[in-house]
Amino acid sequence: MAATKILGTRRWERLAIGFFYSLVINRWVMDIPYEDLAPLFEAYGAACFQAQHLEYGLLLLLKILQRPAVGKKPTLGKLIKHAKDLKLFTSEDSKSLRSALELRNNLVHGYWHQDKVLNMRDAQTRSSMKRELESYQADLRVASALIDGAIDSLLIHWGESLAGFGDAAIEDWQTDIGYAEELLENL
Repeated sequence: MAATKILGTRRWERLAIGFFYSLVINRWVMDIPYEDLAPLFEAYGAACFQAQHLEYGLLLLLKILQRPAVGKKPTLGKLIKHAKDLKLFTSEDSKSLRSALELRNNLVHGYWHQDKVLNMRDAQTRSSMKRELESYQADLRVASALIDGAIDSLLIHWGESLAGFGDAAIEDWQTDIGYAEELLENL
């Protein structure tokens, strides 16, 4: 009751308890030798990197889909119709993408919840978690390839390709970091 009065809301109470929990757990986990944790965190980092690739690919795909034909304004309905007309994804692809997005959200926002952190002290559990994360990375890579393929098929309409786009971006980003914004604005 006192915590609720001090913190004001249940949400704040949950945040305070979560913060306290993370302080205690962090101290406990950090007692594990670095070399025992490194493979697990390396796998987590690789999976998160792939999750970000998926997210940025989806953002680029949305940007490309919003590119209006001359004289036409993009509306959400037109975007959905455009995507359906182009048949970018099969229903199986759509299911894979939905699963990948759920996986991405779990990985980024909730992977370390539940019993994962509490059980990290056990070498077999860490090994199992590493395999799980490697599986997540592979699944996210497959979903990213679907997005990359859709982007490529759309860019062809404007005489572009994802590879050509990337090569030009890398070359220009080396000298001008603002290039990405300009590139997307002119898409």
